[in-house]
Amino acid sequence: MAAFKDYTTICPVGPSELLSLIALRAKEKIIERHLKRIEKNLGLLDNFFQRHKQFFSWVRPKAGTIGFSKILFNENSLKFCERVVNEAGIMVLPSTVYGYDDKHFRVGFGRGNIPEALAEFEKYLKSNPPKKFRSPRGFLPRPLRRADKIQKQNQSRFCQILFPRK
Repeated sequence: MAAFKDYTTICPVGPSELLSLIALRAKEKIIERHLKRIEKNLGLLDNFFQRHKQFFSWVRPKAGTIGFSKILFNENSLKFCERVVNEAGIMVLPSTVYGYDDKHFRVGFGRGNIPEALAEFEKYLKSNPPKKFRSPRGFLPRPLRRADKIQKQNQSRFCQILFPRK
């Protein structure tokens, strides 16, 4: 059985090779199209998280098509993501899947359906607003956790944001 698997998978099939060559010859157009979509999606995410800054904080990624948004209300990321997937049909992943803390969720923005997904997410948040955690004096900044420090350090080598502890 192993020899048969090697025979069928060791070399790519002819049509795959041909399609790969076509893609490589048009790489500039393909890359340009993807970069335009990614930049557009990043703008949409920036606007979305700005409108919902009472619920989430967002640090725009410097590269790639994945970002992590921080949850600012009193719910862990797993429960939040389960709610959003089950009730709104929007796929977001909890940061715990990636060995991160439990206050962030993953947002992928390389696909073309981001405008529709954000519109659905916005409708969901309007009809199911998260309950904010409030201290007696309103929102108080919590001390930075390790994940927050890593996220901020990745944005700039020379700038670290520290909240004073009281």
